[in-house]
Amino acid sequence: MHTLTFPSIPVPVSRIALGTAMFGTGIPHDDAWRVMDCFVERGGTCLDTAHIYAAWLPGGSGASETTIGAWIRSRNCRHTVVLMTKGGHYTENTKPLGRLRPEELAADLEQSLDRLGLPCVDIYWLHRDNPDIPVGEVLDALEGFRRSGRIRAAGCSNWRVHRLCEAREWASRHGIEGFVASQVWWTLAHINREAVHDPSLVTMDGDAFAFHRMTQVPVFAYSPQAGGYFRRSSKPHIAGTYDNPISRARRTTAERIAERLGGGATRVALAWLLHQPFPVVPIIGCSTRAQLEDSLAADDLRLAPEDVAALSA
Repeated sequence: MHTLTFPSIPVPVSRIALGTAMFGTGIPHDDAWRVMDCFVERGGTCLDTAHIYAAWLPGGSGASETTIGAWIRSRNCRHTVVLMTKGGHYTENTKPLGRLRPEELAADLEQSLDRLGLPCVDIYWLHRDNPDIPVGEVLDALEGFRRSGRIRAAGCSNWRVHRLCEAREWASRHGIEGFVASQVWWTLAHINREAVHDPSLVTMDGDAFAFHRMTQVPVFAYSPQAGGYFRRSSKPHIAGTYDNPISRARRTTAERIAERLGGGATRVALAWLLHQPFPVVPIIGCSTRAQLEDSLAADDLRLAPEDVAALSA
């Protein structure tokens, strides 16, 4: 699998990351281990989890991190995987603002490391932003984590462009690494924002696209498969979130390209993300080996410029 490299991370980052939100809950322990085994067999290195996963389910709090940590220790593979987790998610009392005070981030990180049973994560993401907190205060806290060896690098998730620019400028002025990447909601399907009930979720837009093209800061794209929309999922919430004339036209185009190149429309949609003018790492969600194999094949799919243009139209 193709990879990206980050100076502070010893293991190359696979161009497709494995999302693990439901590991240990909706995806039982044994099935999750089989998926991770297959992922690394196929050259995958990057695992994405979070402190909040899957607190919305009974008994689910910390299940993803616990499942991943047990698998890493069992396989003795910490030296061959890139482990990412996220902290600072909002609570019902702070929604939709992230909990980004240094003491809040420190508490989340320590609990994540305890669940993982590991001393360090490779990329520590801020799950949400809170514009009321100065960016320097946030970056100082992250730099402290990095210098203490608890994280190797930091990223931000669901931050808007003006805050990314503030962080980039502050880090440059103070001689620290700052954010190495950004996570946003990005998929070939057009998102119906009026159907999204969480205003803190940030999607790729024109300003963000221009920022990343200019700076070449990598994007880790979450929900890149649009919940099965390109497999023509009949689930009502998938249709409500993604179904519209633009999405239908793009899905038809993806199906037509898939007929010519092989594979399904989901594979084409993932390959489209890998053909952007800056580094993109789609974070895929899979519950079976067959789904995983199909998604990972996107790394080998070569789209012609006219294919990329047709899908983007």
